[in-house]
Amino acid sequence: MLDIKTLSDNNKNLDLCKARSLLLTYDNMINEEYLKLYLLYKNIFEIYLWNKLNFRKYNNIFSSLSLVSIKEEKKDFYQKYSKYLGEFFYLRNNLYIENLSEEELKFLKMLVPNSNLETEEIMMFVQNTYLKVIRESINENEYYQFGIFSSQFFVKNETIVVGFSYENFYEEVGHEFNEKKYLENRNCVQQQLKEINQELLENNCIVLEYINN
Repeated sequence: MLDIKTLSDNNKNLDLCKARSLLLTYDNMINEEYLKLYLLYKNIFEIYLWNKLNFRKYNNIFSSLSLVSIKEEKKDFYQKYSKYLGEFFYLRNNLYIENLSEEELKFLKMLVPNSNLETEEIMMFVQNTYLKVIRESINENEYYQFGIFSSQFFVKNETIVVGFSYENFYEEVGHEFNEKKYLENRNCVQQQLKEINQELLENNCIVLEYINN
């Protein structure tokens, strides 16, 4: 299960959490209900991205490049709880489900985690609510850091941020390191990411590559 402390440390609106009964009253930490709804929203958001923003196609592109996916023990918080964006992609936004209205939360609570989450009604729900759920502040022109302290990881508020990671290339596993081949592969990956980000511009989405050590 998700760690309550990890999620509570994010920039939660405590007043809204309290109003939505999503807060433990004795220490201002989110409760189990918040965790359950957080995971559920993350799942349906990733399904939305997989189908509506072509991440199914993007994952197939990198599968064809013989990349090795990240080992389970090396996955970070965001990768570990990603289920629906394939081997190499995962949702990197923080989610603030307390920003949903009472009616929207009621709809979310009615969903059954292991049922069909790809219905048109659910996808429309995501489309109509994701901006408020990923919003870091009311100022849409603010930029926020998503991970590493580097200019490329500062992203404008209300942008869909998707992480991309891989372990290695298949031909390098168990073989002597070949620098020339490695650079060729890396260049190919970088070019593909560049093309994907060009395609995603109109959807207010960006893919950032993260290196798992």
